[in-house]
Amino acid sequence: MKASGSFQVGVNASQMMRWDRSQRSGHTALTGHVEHQDLADALDELWRTFLGEVVPLQAPVEWDAVLVDIRMDSGQLVMIPNRTGTKHRIDRALCQIILPGIQQKWECLAGAGQPQEQFDTAVSDEEKRIALTLLKVGQRLGVGRLLGKPNLKMICISGDAEGTLLEAIL
Repeated sequence: MKASGSFQVGVNASQMMRWDRSQRSGHTALTGHVEHQDLADALDELWRTFLGEVVPLQAPVEWDAVLVDIRMDSGQLVMIPNRTGTKHRIDRALCQIILPGIQQKWECLAGAGQPQEQFDTAVSDEEKRIALTLLKVGQRLGVGRLLGKPNLKMICISGDAEGTLLEAIL
């Protein structure tokens, strides 16, 4: 069974993005489409959607981390409830945003004609910048406190590389 719909969240029109909701096999995916937002504003809205839409759907399943997959080549940031120490997905819902500016940055880096090592370093640096901005926004919102999870971790990975970009307490 598949259900879908659109909704908007945000404080004012400049902070709103269009969100699509889809369901498949008991999982809900929320996708935000960013057009002209500042990165920090878009990440604020991502956190608010995660808190308001994803967390309630995750309630029956224990989790202690937010896994964030940054995929610069497609401009995606995927946010998934996770349990540290497990390799199996435990999420019932996720949210993601598509940021054309991040994808454009990746395309500029890819088209710069630099050696692979320099390209990889530049992409990694940009992914770390995005991860740090997401962490700062989450900490400013008090995500761990709001959820009653004082040791809630945010773990950022890259869809294009192995290892962890950033792991920190929210």
